[in-house]
Amino acid sequence: MRSGLFLWSAGICAVFIVFVGAAVGGFKPLSPRAISPVLSLPLEDNTRLGRPHRQVPHPSVAASPATMSIDIFMAELNALRVLHDLPEVTYSEHLSKIAARHSEDMSASEFVSHQGSGGQGLAGRLAIGDYEAATATENICAGQLSEQEAMTAWVKSPIHFERLLLADITQVGLAMEENPSSRYRTFWTLVLASPEKT
Repeated sequence: MRSGLFLWSAGICAVFIVFVGAAVGGFKPLSPRAISPVLSLPLEDNTRLGRPHRQVPHPSVAASPATMSIDIFMAELNALRVLHDLPEVTYSEHLSKIAARHSEDMSASEFVSHQGSGGQGLAGRLAIGDYEAATATENICAGQLSEQEAMTAWVKSPIHFERLLLADITQVGLAMEENPSSRYRTFWTLVLASPEKT
């Protein structure tokens, strides 16, 4: 049954398409459609994007070590884009630091949302990180044990898949923060953007 929620095996994922006002220079709108989270494990309650997700952890999340390889992720993402006749994107340390702050925030406060514990969305995080973007979007995941699991979950969801193939994106930053004591264990943030031309 399709209800805006897609079920997969790797954890919970969500993608957020950002519309930013003049405070950070203004982004190009990417899509008018609301984006629903991708959930894979049994939920204890009904949730929606923008609020923490309560979830029963999969046994493998607690038992297996988590890993992240930027090289593997970039190779997979760019292979996907080339396959669809799109230009490759480059890895950005700047965006990765911004992504890392959000993963650290989610891990420390044990929540999964595009809105940080201090109330900022992606636009606010980019502004704090001094990144002036022309276009930007953000994927978040929790529970995946590798960058390949995170990529697989995004690719399997048609809506999230589209966002990985945005033609205007030129840079990406990826981060994962691990909290073994949390119900999710791993917290992933992927920021896809293109800088404002000066």
